[in-house]
Parts: sequence; C-alpha cells; structure tokens
Amino acid sequence: MHDAYIFPLLNAERDLSDPTFLFNQKSSKLSMINVALKELARKINTSKRISFHISRHSFASISKDKNISVEKISELLGHNDIKTTKTYLKGFSNTELDNTMMQIFNEG
Repeated sequence: MHDAYIFPLLNAERDLSDPTFLFNQKSSKLSMINVALKELARKINTSKRISFHISRHSFASISKDKNISVEKISELLGHNDIKTTKTYLKGFSNTELDNTMMQIFNEG
C-alpha cells in the first residue's frame, strides 16, 4: 500500500507502530520540508518566515475566512481535540465579522 499518504514522505511500507520511531520519522521529514521552504523563501526574495507550521496556521485561517466549521477544520488538521483547533484560530482575522462592521459603519 505505497499510496497511503497524499504526500508520501513517510514510507507506508515501514512499520510506523513504534511511537518513538514515528516521531523521529516525522521530525526528520518536517525538518527537510522546512529547509526546502526556507530555500524557496530565499529564491522568491521574501523576508517572511515560511514553515510547515505556519502553513497549517494559514490553512486554518483561510478555512475560517471561508466559513468552514471549526469541527471540519479540526478534522482536516488532524487534531484530536477541538480545543487545539480553537487555539489555532484564536486571534485570526475574521472576514465575516470585518464585513459586518463595515456594513454597520458604512450605513451609519
């Protein structure tokens, strides 16, 4: 079952049942991705920090702005607890609320 992952960075044919081994594999792959993202940022000449973790926050923020439910966002991010997702979303701008405020003040 070599196609078990969308992005097959982890080898699905390896035994990933050992939590320590799995953690080390994920850490190694995340490090590799972050190095590539840092190189991409350099190539496009941006000073913005780019990382896998930041991309997850961006995904959550964009999903929230598109009125995707917190429950769905939580599921998509693979969170075990919805509180984790709510923490991700805390402090993000909310386009719907911004638009409502603009309506209030533009009509006043």
